[in-house]
Amino acid sequence: MAQVIQASELTLHDVKEKFNLQQVEDEQFFREWQDDLPEVTDAEKQWLDRVKADFISIIEYPLHEEVVKMVVLAPLLSLAGFFRYPFHPDAEVQVAAKDEEEIVRGKIDVLVLKQQLWVAVVEAKNKQFSVDKALPQALFYMLKNQNQGSNGC
Repeated sequence: MAQVIQASELTLHDVKEKFNLQQVEDEQFFREWQDDLPEVTDAEKQWLDRVKADFISIIEYPLHEEVVKMVVLAPLLSLAGFFRYPFHPDAEVQVAAKDEEEIVRGKIDVLVLKQQLWVAVVEAKNKQFSVDKALPQALFYMLKNQNQGSNGC
C-alpha cells in the first residue's frame, strides 16, 4: 500500500530527490519573463507602497495566513489583473501525485489559471515562516501540473 505524504511536509531536498528538480543559475533562463516588461506607473508604485505599509503595520502581532492573504496577496493579485478575464483565480485546489510507493497530497491556497495554463501558484504561510517553508510545497504543485494537467488530480 502506498504511503500518503502531505505536500506541506515536503522539504526542498524531498522535492529535488523525488521529482528530479534542479536549480537553474543561467540568467538567460526564461528571458521572456524578464525582457520588455512594462514600466511600473506612479499609481502602481503608490499601490505597492500601501500594501507594504499595511503589512509592516500588522507584523508586530501573530498573523494567521488568511490575514496575510487579505493584506498582501489580494491587493497584489488585483494589481496584476489576475481577478479579470482572461484569468480565473481559484482557491483550495486539491492536488495529488501518485507512484507505486507513495501519494503526495495537498491543497493549493490560490491558483490563477488562463485556460489550462497555471499562471500563478500561491502557497501562503503565517508571517512567522520564511519563504523556505512554502517553497517546496509550491514547487511540488507546479511540478505536479506539468505532468497531470490543471484539473488538480
